[in-house]
Amino acid sequence: MMEKSKNINPDTTIYSLESGTCTDRAVKHFLKINNLPELNVVYQVTFNECIRRAKEHKGSIVVLPHIHSLCQDLEYSNEWVSLKEHLFLLKNPPLYLVKGIADNNTTSVLPTLKQLLDEKDLELVDADNTQDAARKVAEGKSGYGVTNEAGQQKYGLEIVKKLKEIDMVWTPFMYVGK
Repeated sequence: MMEKSKNINPDTTIYSLESGTCTDRAVKHFLKINNLPELNVVYQVTFNECIRRAKEHKGSIVVLPHIHSLCQDLEYSNEWVSLKEHLFLLKNPPLYLVKGIADNNTTSVLPTLKQLLDEKDLELVDADNTQDAARKVAEGKSGYGVTNEAGQQKYGLEIVKKLKEIDMVWTPFMYVGK
């Protein structure tokens, strides 16, 4: 039986991107590997919103992909502590370029994922996360999008191609205040 993490209070709130995102999957993995199933998970649309909400309660946690610029911002902030002993590697679920009903070359994509696309004729439009990209495609606001299988299936989108798979390092941060 796994021992519970000694430095995380069971009443802690953890902020995550919405259900179906890679971050949601990473948060669930974080809870499992640290034997913390009772933590309260609150879903937000963007990482900035997760951070803003976490700052309302000392001891709150956000889990960020190590490659994200926000990771560096929190690492250097006196208000946040990196829970380095809880860093973990998680294979990202496959990402796909998907197509919807709109007949245009706009492509909704999370800014950090833009480099996965090598199509020159696509006009890239920022999405808040992979589920937001899928939703924009399904609503006809964008012709294409970059999402994972959860987004593709939820909105019944056509897969154009599978993108490069990524092994992602995730960093949990705890808000300690000023």
